[in-house]
Amino acid sequence: MVIKPTTYFIVSGKGESNISEKASFDAALIDAGIADYNWVPVSSILPPGIQFDEKKEMPPKGSILFCVLSVATVEKGNSITVGIGVSTTFGKSGEATPGFVMEEHAYGEEEKFVKNKIRRALRFMADNRNIILDKTKIVSLSFSPQKRFGTAVAVVVFNNYEI
Repeated sequence: MVIKPTTYFIVSGKGESNISEKASFDAALIDAGIADYNWVPVSSILPPGIQFDEKKEMPPKGSILFCVLSVATVEKGNSITVGIGVSTTFGKSGEATPGFVMEEHAYGEEEKFVKNKIRRALRFMADNRNIILDKTKIVSLSFSPQKRFGTAVAVVVFNNYEI
């Protein structure tokens, strides 16, 4: 069976908890609006022709969904930045080619630092394949928790599929 994502969207969120790191992760998913799903992380390739879903439509809660996830957790007194970037691409002759997702996180760094790392990595991936970057979207989030644990997430959600 081949599962090919046809649409995606990007979200970010932050959460904190005095209970545990996992509780702060759950709070971050709630903040991002994507809790109550079963997440399957995948690597960083977009199928040619995939479309960005501005409506961020979701299937019924409890569904299994694929994603690319940037996540980091810290304790109170520290800061984190997470980011995720998506680039569509095309070949030298204009043909459709797979796009890329690059996730990154940093401790004690600003969003600009993480966004620059993502841009450089996406460029590196395209150059290695001798293809051209087309459109790039980057979402990032910085966070310093006030409770014992804090988690930040940036997620590419694949929400519709061809099977």
